[in-house]
Amino acid sequence: MNGQTVSQQTVASISSYIQQHDLFQPMFTVREHLMFHFNLTKCAETRIGDNKQLKGISGGEIKRLSFASEVLTNPSLMFWSEIHDFL
Repeated sequence: MNGQTVSQQTVASISSYIQQHDLFQPMFTVREHLMFHFNLTKCAETRIGDNKQLKGISGGEIKRLSFASEVLTNPSLMFWSEIHDFL
């Protein structure tokens, strides 16, 4: 990294990864998941759910929740799978 050799542990400690398929507990609310307000006020009390079991939040809101979840770790580097889905 930046011309230096770094260990896997170092990379893991400074980075985060947003994967293509989101992993959330469907019965949690957005507030419960983030444990603080992250500009998702319209759906803060909505159960995350999924399209099969609960109506839950929209696909775009799920992607923003994924982003917020990773930003909370304050990574120096973020990796994304399928970033165009977020846009």
